[in-house]
Order: sequence, then structure tokens, then C-alpha cells
Amino acid sequence: MENFKLGEHCIALVAVEVIRFLAKAEEHFLSRVRADAPPVHLNELMHHCHVSVQTLSLVLQKIVAGHADLTNQIMADTQLLTSIMDLNLSILHNEMFLLDCRCCCAMNAFILLQLPLTDGEAAEK
Repeated sequence: MENFKLGEHCIALVAVEVIRFLAKAEEHFLSRVRADAPPVHLNELMHHCHVSVQTLSLVLQKIVAGHADLTNQIMADTQLLTSIMDLNLSILHNEMFLLDCRCCCAMNAFILLQLPLTDGEAAEK
């Protein structure tokens, strides 16, 4: 989305749906991660989870955080917020996951916690 204002605008128009899709994708991949899975398959699933989490973080940071109306829509959907936070915490607590993915989940959780704060409040915290 960097240096692509038209793309940012298009994503902003459907941001809530994009976030729901990414949360469902993350849930889908996470539900298939098992300790008895073949290593190649497990690595592939973790990579898919990581990309889903990264993309979700990017949408939250670049699109939602800059628009008060989108932030309010996301904050009003407590089921979606709870689902995303639960998924992040599940990955954070699962030591099988790649460190990059777990780190991205921690950043994602921080972004979610910071969303309702104004820029001034966020800077103070």
C-alpha cells in the first residue's frame, strides 16, 4: 500500500470486510496447525498465518488508524475484536510457531489496544 493512494482508498472503502476476511483466514490456518503435522506442511501453515497477521497489521496501521469512522466501526464490533485478539494470543502462547509470526501477533495486539486512543493519548502512553 506504500505510495499507492488509489489502492489505499479502495481498501479503506471495504476495510471492515477485509479485516473480517483476514481474521477468518488466520483462524482457518491456525485451526490446522498440529504438532503431528509434517514439518513442511506445518511450516507452510505458519507462513500463511504470518502473512495473514502481517496484512491485518498493515490494514489496521495504514488504513483504520487514520480514519475515525473506520476506527469507530472496528471498535464497535466487539466480536471481531475479541476474535482477532484471541487468535493473536493463541499464536503467542503456541511455542511451535515461528518467532516472526509470534512477534507480529504481539505488534498486532498492541495496534488493536492503541486504536481507540487519539494520537496525543497514544504518544503519552
